Amino acid sequence: MKWEAGHSRVSKNEPQARSARFRGLRRLSRRTAQVLAAAAVAAALAGGDRSTSAQGTAQANLSVSANVTRNCTITTQPINFGDINVLLPSPVDQTGAITITCTTGTPAWIELSDGGHAQTGGQRAMSGPSTQFLLYELFQDIGRTTRWGAGTGQTVNPEPAPSNAPRSFTVYGRVLGNQASVSQGAYNDVVVATVHF
Repeated sequence: MKWEAGHSRVSKNEPQARSARFRGLRRLSRRTAQVLAAAAVAAALAGGDRSTSAQGTAQANLSVSANVTRNCTITTQPINFGDINVLLPSPVDQTGAITITCTTGTPAWIELSDGGHAQTGGQRAMSGPSTQFLLYELFQDIGRTTRWGAGTGQTVNPEPAPSNAPRSFTVYGRVLGNQASVSQGAYNDVVVATVHF
């Protein structure tokens, strides 16, 4: 009898348990559906389905422009005549260089000043002890016949820059001969190199 009563209690409660489980599944299904629907709405808002929402199109041109300006830089390689024996009448030659780098296509010309101690007629000179001067000159050519200066016909005029690669130009220097009266000591001068572009 006790077994039957216990069996009877189990049998009566089983449909109720099943019903509770089904209700839970239905609740879970509703919640899942709500979550999925919310996710779909969020995705649609984020993605912006343009294919269905666009009503038309319009276009305009955006102008883009720039102006590349002429530019050059200039550097120098100094001339050092070294030790000079002025008792010898012959001149002393040495070289330096001017290097320019310009924007492609830029025309330019290079001039050299007469230095800081120019004598009568623009003759270049290095200053030394007791305000004495050692005369020298700078030229465009190896024969040292064309002076490199700032006056008409004295500037170096290369072709417009074929590229932006550096271009180097030799400066041919000469200490003039027959200066035996010059005292011993250190002599120097500073010449300004200018590139016009």
